[in-house]
Amino acid sequence: MFITQRGSVLQRAVDAAPATFADVAQAVIAHDFLRERSIVFQRLERLGVHCLDVPSRGLSVALVNRYLLIKKRGLI
Repeated sequence: MFITQRGSVLQRAVDAAPATFADVAQAVIAHDFLRERSIVFQRLERLGVHCLDVPSRGLSVALVNRYLLIKKRGLI
């Protein structure tokens, strides 16, 4: 199982209306990072790795729920 905490900082940087060149650069970098992260998740899932990407405040509940689902399917 591969678990990450989704950061709202990156998404806010992508969604924010840029006021300066630095804001544009930050948005582009954040967008690229999120895209690369998505690619990593897709590759891991194709390899059979169970991936979980949740906000930090929802990590414990999401982790327990995913564990129970995996166990129910007999994958562990």
